[in-house]
Amino acid sequence: MKFKLLALALGATVGLTAFAAPVPAFPSGPIYIKFDNREQIATVGDTGYANEINWGVLTVANMNPGVVTGLNTIETTGPSFFNNISNGQITGIFYGVQGLPSGTGGNLFPATGGFMDLYYRDLSVLSVTNLAASGPGVRTSQSTATGFTDGDLLVHLAFASGINANSLSVFINGTTIPSSAGFAGLATSYANVADFNGDTIIDAADGAYATALNSDFFTPLAGLTRDVRFRNIYETLTAWDGVTTGCATGQGSCVLGAFSTDPATAYAVPEPGSLALMGLGMLGMVALRRRRNS
Repeated sequence: MKFKLLALALGATVGLTAFAAPVPAFPSGPIYIKFDNREQIATVGDTGYANEINWGVLTVANMNPGVVTGLNTIETTGPSFFNNISNGQITGIFYGVQGLPSGTGGNLFPATGGFMDLYYRDLSVLSVTNLAASGPGVRTSQSTATGFTDGDLLVHLAFASGINANSLSVFINGTTIPSSAGFAGLATSYANVADFNGDTIIDAADGAYATALNSDFFTPLAGLTRDVRFRNIYETLTAWDGVTTGCATGQGSCVLGAFSTDPATAYAVPEPGSLALMGLGMLGMVALRRRRNS
């Protein structure tokens, strides 16, 4: 009976949370996120915004519960709790990534800075975004893109140090310098949930997933904690090329297109609202138990 009452309390909590918003809820614990993206990488000059060498758009394909298999390592397990289109769409944009001299921290293609914003598209209100049919012209400002930043903000992430033990200035390790002759490489990085609305506090105003993902789960180096880890395989996509006149000479501009199919991992913590509702449910069970015992 105790377990049945607990199940009812938790069910009521989940039901109330789901009723409050159409955004799919995270289960607490390790999360494995699969996403696809299209991007531009500047090897000479910038992408059109000063000092920016990398930007792109993405759609989340699915999200699965994960399992911790080692230090800073989460692998997928169990059925997906979110699927692209069938549960709405999660889309996003990453931007503001800046280059570092090749060899910084002992890495061939290092980068620093940058942000990623994720949005939820309620498909009863917004149309489906087709990533494969999208081109770089979808970008309307450095941090906005038609079809990718039109929904409800989920989280604002800031790339952060920790992926390179030799240099805290390196936020993204890239193994291959993109070339107009074709390329494939691996990029790894960490990110933290960041304040979006300028009040310096991480809360629901910074996105529906902001507090859940603000977990400090990853500990890449002594004294550092991070919220999200990325592991991206990037490959040539000429359809997303920009100006390429400087690729051969190393002068002018060279902006190459790429795509990747990537996992991200995180550790979600219960939302404060869910904890409050769960607490109310537990108090109700305690009161019921006392009444039955009196």
